[in-house]
Amino acid sequence: MIEILGTGSSGSAYIIREQAGSLLLDGGFSYKTLLRRSKGNLPNVMLLSHRHSPASRGEQEYISHRNKVYYGGKTNCRIDANGFYIVLLEVPHSVTCYSYIIFGDEEAYLYVTDTTVLPKLNGMNYLIVECNYSEQDITTDKDIHLKAMETHMSLESLLQQLVGYDFSGMKEIILINPSKLNLDRDRAIAMVQKQTGVVTKMADYKGGYYNG
Repeated sequence: MIEILGTGSSGSAYIIREQAGSLLLDGGFSYKTLLRRSKGNLPNVMLLSHRHSPASRGEQEYISHRNKVYYGGKTNCRIDANGFYIVLLEVPHSVTCYSYIIFGDEEAYLYVTDTTVLPKLNGMNYLIVECNYSEQDITTDKDIHLKAMETHMSLESLLQQLVGYDFSGMKEIILINPSKLNLDRDRAIAMVQKQTGVVTKMADYKGGYYNG
């Protein structure tokens, strides 16, 4: 099960839960908010993608409560945590940034955010991937747009990189970190689902899933 605690520039955090254990993906909120939004059931291990505040705002407070944060290491570094086997991949961003391949007892997950590159892997059951903006929907000024293009995944780029992807065992695609101004969320969901044939959802800004 994948829980959305929030997504976007105000903060991002997600939880993977399996019977054997759970993981927190990023911690872009205060510890109090993370605890409240997880209904008091917050994992004690976080995988941190990068150190920008929407992903890492709660990192130090989270650590102060005797929790563990994994961030950094060599590409293809392998981690065993809370019943999960994890491989990290360094991906392009304006600061050091990692995607995570996560193998649980039940499912396999790929977590990709704040980058323009989607690792192409076989055997994934859940793809949790950024879809930040669309070329058709840009409303912000040119400088902001150019910065986003350099460091974030557009709908058009995502669709292009999904061509030839292995969807044979994929159960869901979850789109994360959507811009509030520069993405038509309904159109993005529809286009990804149409191209892939996989059930596609989008994380909502304040937690849970967007429902139109």
